[in-house]
Amino acid sequence: MKEEIKPINKRIATYRRLAGHTQQTAAEALGMKKNTYARMELHGNPTQDIIIRLASLYNVSANLLLYGTDLIPPTEINKEPPRLEEKPHIFENRPEPVLTTNEKNCITIVRTFTKEEKNQVMKLINNIYQAKKRNG
Repeated sequence: MKEEIKPINKRIATYRRLAGHTQQTAAEALGMKKNTYARMELHGNPTQDIIIRLASLYNVSANLLLYGTDLIPPTEINKEPPRLEEKPHIFENRPEPVLTTNEKNCITIVRTFTKEEKNQVMKLINNIYQAKKRNG
């Protein structure tokens, strides 16, 4: 049976408790009033900046707060499992990139897409990437 993923506000509350914070200490660490923090946990409406700061405070990834899981890199979606003789994963030992404002905006827009639209975007990105790889 597939486990249901909790809404973002429930994940924020769960990881706050796991990190040993109360709503008051978390609010203070984020520079906000306790009531503001409590509303965020109640309604689940954090900004991108707050999500990044929460992830740092709770020592988890932003993806874990946003989606309930650390996402699989797009290049690995619908790919067969690697064979032992293959090269190591291309993202191995790389620091997490810092996103530009344009990249963040693109991510925000893509999150509004349907699953089919997201798949179309991923195919387009993959085609451009493969063409760039071939052309050097």
